[in-house]
Parts: sequence; C-alpha cells; structure tokens
Amino acid sequence: MSAETTSNVVERMKGRGAGADRPRVVFRTDWKRATRRLIVGGLCAVTAASLTFPSAAMAAEWVKVGDKQYDAAASDEARTWSWDGANDMQLNGYDGGPIEAAGQLDLTYEGDNTVTNGDGEGISVVNGVNESAELNITGGASDSLTVDATSDAIESEGDINISGDGTITSTASLGDGIDAEGNLSISGGGTVNATGSSDGIEVGGNATIDTSGNVVAKGGSSNGLDVNGNGNLTITGGGSVTASSENDEAVAVDGDLSISGGSRLEASSVHDMGVEVDGNLTMSGGGRLSASSTEDRGASVDGNLTMSGGSRLEASSEMRTGLQVDGALSVTDSTLVATGTWEGLYVYKGVTFDHATVRVAARNPGNEAFGLFTDEDDIVIRNGSVVEAFAEGAYSAGISTQNYEKGVAGGHMFVSESVVKAVARYLEGEEQDGGDIAMNYASADVDGDEQLGRNVGILVVTKNGMSPAKLSIVRSTVTAEGDTAAILVCATSEDGSVAGTIELEGSIIQTPAGGHVSDYNAKHEGRNDVEYDVGQTIGLSGETITSLNSADIAKSAVIVPEEVPVPAPSGSSTSGGANVTQATARKASVAGSAIPQTGDASLAGVLSVGFAGLAALVSGLFVGRKRG
Repeated sequence: MSAETTSNVVERMKGRGAGADRPRVVFRTDWKRATRRLIVGGLCAVTAASLTFPSAAMAAEWVKVGDKQYDAAASDEARTWSWDGANDMQLNGYDGGPIEAAGQLDLTYEGDNTVTNGDGEGISVVNGVNESAELNITGGASDSLTVDATSDAIESEGDINISGDGTITSTASLGDGIDAEGNLSISGGGTVNATGSSDGIEVGGNATIDTSGNVVAKGGSSNGLDVNGNGNLTITGGGSVTASSENDEAVAVDGDLSISGGSRLEASSVHDMGVEVDGNLTMSGGGRLSASSTEDRGASVDGNLTMSGGSRLEASSEMRTGLQVDGALSVTDSTLVATGTWEGLYVYKGVTFDHATVRVAARNPGNEAFGLFTDEDDIVIRNGSVVEAFAEGAYSAGISTQNYEKGVAGGHMFVSESVVKAVARYLEGEEQDGGDIAMNYASADVDGDEQLGRNVGILVVTKNGMSPAKLSIVRSTVTAEGDTAAILVCATSEDGSVAGTIELEGSIIQTPAGGHVSDYNAKHEGRNDVEYDVGQTIGLSGETITSLNSADIAKSAVIVPEEVPVPAPSGSSTSGGANVTQATARKASVAGSAIPQTGDASLAGVLSVGFAGLAALVSGLFVGRKRG
C-alpha cells in the first residue's frame, strides 16, 4: 500500500474556512454613494428649513400615571410623584402603577420607588405630535427604582438615557427588561439590572455604556444585550457589564463593539454564542472581555479584531470554537486566551501578535482539533510575543496555517524575536457530529505500520497560493511536538515543482541533537489525479524524507537563538563563570519548561504547565535589545 502523505492529511482541511459559506467581498456601488449623498443633502435642507420656524419646547405633551392621563402639571396628594407640565417628573417613594408619556420625559427618582404593571409596559415613552420620544432617568447613590411589568419594563420609541449613581432594576415577564428603539446611553456610577423573558436590553440604534458602575443584562428566549439596526456598542468608563442568555447570544451587536478604559464585559450563553459581533471588535486601554458558551462558539467576530494597550480577551467553548474571527486578528501589548474543541482560535484573514501573550488550546477526542488555525492569510509572531498552542485529537495541530485559493495570501508563518510552543497529540475517542469535514480516523495499516491519525506541532500548507508555504524563524525560541511530526511545511502541486521551506535566521536546532532541516518529497494519489507534496521538516539524518511514517522525522524539536556573547560590563573580567551567553541562559529556561510527555493531561493543566517558564524565558530573551 502506498504511503499516506501530507495531502491525505491536509485535504481534510478544505472547506473548513469561513470562506466556504460566506461572501468575501462587499461591493459599495456608485448608486449607493449617490443615494447617501441625496439623503445627506436632504437632511441638510430640512435642517436649514427648520431654523426658519419656531421649534416646539422640549417637553412631554402629556403623562399618564396609573390609569389617569394628565395634560398639565400634576401630582398626587402625598407628593410621591409630580410633573411640572413640561419635561420634568419626580418620583419620591412612589409605589404604584405604570407611567407613560408622549415626547421627552426627564424622570428623577429619590428614595425607594416601585412601578408595577401586570398587563403591559412599566415606564414607557411614545412619540408625541410635535416631538420624538426620549426618556431620561437619573437618581442618587442611595436611591432606587424598581420596575416590574409583563411587557417591556422600561421602553422608549426613541432614545433612553440613564445616568446617576442610583440602582435601577427592571424585570419583564413577557418582554424586554429595557427596550430603546433609538439610542441607549448609560452613564454615572450606578447599577442597572435588566431582565427580560425576551431580551435583557434591546437597542435599535447605538448603545454607549460609559459608567464606573455595573450593568447586568439577562435574556430569556432572546439575547442578554442586543444592539440591532446596524448599531454600535461602546463600553468604557471602567465599569462592569455582565450579559447572559439561555437560548440566544449573550451579547449580539449588528455593528461594531468597542471596549476600553479598563471596562469589563462578561458574556455567557448556554445554547448560542457568548458574543457575536457582525462588525469589528476593538479592545484598548485595559479593556477586558470574557465570553463563553456551552454549545456554540465562545465569541465570533465577522470583521476584524484589534487588541492593544494591555487589554485582555478570554473565550471558551465546551463544544465548538473558543474564538472565531472571520476578518484579521491583531494583538499588541495584550493577552488572549482561547479554548475550544474544534479550534481554540480560528482566524480567516491572518494573525499578527506583537509583544502579545497568547494561550490557545483545543481538545476533541476522536476528531480534529487545532489550537490556532488560519485560512487564506499569514501568521506573524514578533517583538517579544509569547505564544502557546496545544491540541489533542485524532487529527490535530498546535498551530496550522493554510491556503488553497489561487492568487490569495496565506500559508506562511513568521516568528521573530519571540517564544512559541506548539504541541499536537493523538487522542482517541468517538467521532462527533458538527465538524465541517467528514472524518475517518480509524486505525490504518500504512506501509506495514499501524498509524493512528495525524498530529503535527506546526503545520504550514499551501496549494495554488500566491507563494509556497514558508516557516521563518528569526532569533526566536520555538518548541514543537507532534506524534507525526514536530514541524511540517509543504506545498501541493501537480508536478512537484513547488516546494515549502523552513528558514532559520540567527537560530539553530537544539533538539534533536544533530537535527537538520530536511527535505520532504512525496508522490500520492489525490482526489482526482496524482499530486506531489514537496517541502521541509525537521529530520534526524538530513536525508530526503518520502513518508510521514519515516523514523527520520523529528517528533519533538527545539529551535533557539544562536549564541551571542553578552558584552561584559566595563572594567569587569570575562574569564571563568562570567563568560555567559544569552543562548546558554535560554537553554536552561527551555529545559525548565519542558512540554508534558503524557497524552491524557487535562486541557487546563496543559495550558498552565510550562507557561511560567515561557514567560521567564521571554523576559530574558532580549536583554539589552530596544523594542521597536
């Protein structure tokens, strides 16, 4: 029987990327530009015309308290509520029925207040004859407002603005906790708890949470926090936002999501995603995001994900991908942790880690698992980054980048002045439904040897791409381990004229002793015809390798920077023990952070073992080197 070669393994990856079922190009046509200009011009004309006519006062046209409507200033005898006949309404120890107004209503609450409606909305503002709906709510630090309703607890046909340091609790048994058909703004240092049988908080426009306090959004049949209508969600101010849902996304954003200013977003869902962003996700200024799901992806971003300024993102899934990014991922001076089953981290359009700390892992018994997987773009790890990737499955790769599309980038990995550890191990188990690829990982007799699955620490593959597969390691420490191969870089072609390459600059192979960058060249029967896999791996003898079952393939490899003498301080001696090199120190650190050798280590254990050694290693890796 002919030897199973690389393409038998990597062919299973075809169709895995988001590009298999998503449009890749969004066209903005000339008629759309023209339409936008006409709309903008029309709005300008309307605005100019409005300046020539008297404008209506910013005020509610009427209010309704309980079952009675008031068209002029009013209050109850105990003064638990009062309305000035314009836009100001005061609650002071109110405990009664629903409140409704037309136009703008500025609602201030003092003391403890309760609004109850067993047959409709709690507090609602509708559009008036002359003025759009707007609801503004504020209270002090010792004040509270509790709203219980069957339909939406707090609702506006226009905007909702919540401010102050008070506590608002809104609960809807048959609707949304808070529903703003326009924009939503939450500011101040208070607490907002919104619970709905549908959405916890629903926003039809943009949502801005600029608070040092706490916002809790709990959804039932729908989302915890839902920003639709192409609206954006901005979270800043250093506060905390917690969202959850049993049946839908905990956080769903039609537009962009931004987290900054030390703010924290925690999102968890059982049956759907923790966070879904249709636009871009940007994290900066110490922003924090924790997203988890039991049955779906922990977090999914259709656009680009950009992290900087000490931000931190943690994403996990018990049954799917921890973090999926269909655009590009950039992590600078920040930390990313992602764990899942099929993939810990999946990125469609390339990865850049710049002075970043990254830990990713996937564990999928009997199936495919990838710690970090990219499709149709490159992986760049540079500038003192520390990256650890682990995968266990019948077919697994710690880090894998590929490209099968003609004229498209991808299938290249560049590591510069950083520390990388990539481990892949075989893990037997029953196949599961839900994968993108039909898998058959039963034992097979290949060239007389029993072969269980394929597992590669670092796997770089191209076919028809802009340029052949390439792994470049520049003055870095790279540790790779796989049951099939530590490192494999190859290009698939019909005539074998295209070859993948491994390039070492300022770096040497420390393990295995006497290891070489060896050529890999295999001919095999493809799906339709004969194909060739040509590239390089880490070998023991330096001879050309023609089978993945070859004993000449290194299953474990450590690549370290070349020895560069550390300049002795002025006036000191360089004799004896003082003549130490950077590489010598690095070798000691590598030895102290060895990869676990057993295949049944738990996911959490594998993530933690040796990572402290990696952090210590990178701290001493660039002594005296100025970071650009």
